Amino acid sequence: MAYVGLAWWVSFCCALSACLRQRNGSIQAAEAWVGHLRTHRGAHEVDLIVARADRRVVALEVKLASVVDDHDVRHLRWLQEEMGDDLLDAVVSTTGEYAYRRPDDAIAVIPAALLGP
Repeated sequence: MAYVGLAWWVSFCCALSACLRQRNGSIQAAEAWVGHLRTHRGAHEVDLIVARADRRVVALEVKLASVVDDHDVRHLRWLQEEMGDDLLDAVVSTTGEYAYRRPDDAIAVIPAALLGP
C-alpha cells in the first residue's frame, strides 16, 4: 500500500509541476512567483507558495489523506497567524471526493482530481 501511495504522490507532483510550467506565462504576467516555504530547522513548512509582487500570497499543502484534520493544516494555520490579511488564501489538496472550506479556519480543502487531469 505504501508503494501505491508513493507512486500516486510522485505522479501528482509531476502533474502539478507540469501544470505550473503551463501556467508560468500567467504567473509571470501577474508578476508572481512560485516557491516552497520552510522555516529554520523545518519548524514550519508549506508545500507551495504563490506570491504576488505586493507580497500577498496563496499557500497550498498537498496531502495523501482523503480526510483533513487539524494536524494536516497546522502549518497553514501558523501562516495565517503570521501573515494576517497578506495571506489571500490557504488550500489543502487531498485524495478526498468533496471540496469545502473548513468552518474553524476557512482553509479550502480541494480534491486533487479537481485540479487537473
